[in-house]
Amino acid sequence: MKKTCPKSGIKIHETPSQIQTHSSNLFSVDDFTNKHFSPQITTSNIDLDIENYSCDDLFILLGIQGRTLDEPLMKNVKKVVLKTHPDKSNLHSDYYIFYSKAYNRLHSIYIAQNKTAKSINNFNNDYNPANSDEKEKLLNNLFETNNNFKNPKKFNKWFNDKFEKHHVKEEEHGYGDWLKSDEGVAETAKISQSQLGSEMEKYKQRIQGIIPYQGIQDTFSSSSIVSGDGFSDLKQAYEESVIPVTQQDYNKMKKFNGVDDYTNFRDNQHKNVKPMSEQNAYKFLKKKNRDLEDQCVAMTYENIKHTEKQREQNKLFWSDLKRLT
Repeated sequence: MKKTCPKSGIKIHETPSQIQTHSSNLFSVDDFTNKHFSPQITTSNIDLDIENYSCDDLFILLGIQGRTLDEPLMKNVKKVVLKTHPDKSNLHSDYYIFYSKAYNRLHSIYIAQNKTAKSINNFNNDYNPANSDEKEKLLNNLFETNNNFKNPKKFNKWFNDKFEKHHVKEEEHGYGDWLKSDEGVAETAKISQSQLGSEMEKYKQRIQGIIPYQGIQDTFSSSSIVSGDGFSDLKQAYEESVIPVTQQDYNKMKKFNGVDDYTNFRDNQHKNVKPMSEQNAYKFLKKKNRDLEDQCVAMTYENIKHTEKQREQNKLFWSDLKRLT
């Protein structure tokens, strides 16, 4: 039975001035680096299956609060990971293997963030696959000695079976299920002309109720007027369509006697708008950059996991071929 437990592995020693306010998601010390943090390994209540760890879990495990990685931080993490080696500790080798895998993933994120930075040697516990010459020799030998490979029908069946076994499927992020469903499709019924107005009003109100609120956006919608590209996402175009104005909405709106009356009203509105303070503007930009960094790191982490699966399946494929010789 698989053991499950909290995913907290490395603790952080902080001074009071270095503690992060989690509710605001803003750092009180150095906004985008982790130079104040000193990770230390702990081995209590650790799930040793790295596949159970998300991107956030990985950073918590290694005691990293920010998402920007630099060389000094990576060296510090590497030092504490090396301390789990069986020759340097009384720990089982599983701990060293686990923390080495965690460090490798973190190092891959570091490399992605610092394309031109000096690479820090990462742990390599993988078996080195055969080089191109060895692979070519192996394939030639298989086709010469295995009669099934000389039969196109049998070879195609063998190849398809191996492909299904070792192929790493891409995660689907499209809207296939949404397009197949009837979500958001208006139900039409036979109505008289006298009922048309009231039915349209009901439909407008229902549409208003399902428009998702996305919070304050940088532009009026994803179909930026400046870009001129319009909507680039089908579902987004459907959900961000112009909301029908109902009679109730119209009744709530302020009425004007003429253009001059309307112009004066707008001018007064502009006078009452106060610009954001420098401190609030800095906090807003800092959080926006932090959210963007989190998103980039999360995408990188998922790509790393996918690459690891591909590498593992590649090794298994060539191992299967060797057993046939």
